[in-house]
Amino acid sequence: MTKSSSQLFSEKDLKVFASEICAGDEEIFLELLEDCQSDLKQHLANLQEARSTKDWKTFNRSAHTLKSTARTFGSPSVADLALQLEKLAEGGVLDDEVDQVDSLTIELKKTSNQFSSILGDIAKNPSDYVS
Repeated sequence: MTKSSSQLFSEKDLKVFASEICAGDEEIFLELLEDCQSDLKQHLANLQEARSTKDWKTFNRSAHTLKSTARTFGSPSVADLALQLEKLAEGGVLDDEVDQVDSLTIELKKTSNQFSSILGDIAKNPSDYVS
């Protein structure tokens, strides 16, 4: 089973996001951080629901969206785990892969929660990211 060995948070990536997407606007930056945290939570819930119903197409889409969100906001490890799940769910999950999916999903949830906590801390003092 592969897990993520990449870093949890890339300050550089989030600073690029704040500069390029938010143009240094603190209000927009804070709103988008909040949206990211909400999206992480929602897509994790979607993954769990899709897993419980063995809806691998929805599982795959949720993992793909989670991957993109994580990359945008600076979490290589969340993106890597989501990518692994996305690939596993392409075309369905075989019976002998379900344990791997479950293990990676648990790791993804833990890592996403840690990343979300970092974003929450940043939201308390965003001045290092927007000017």
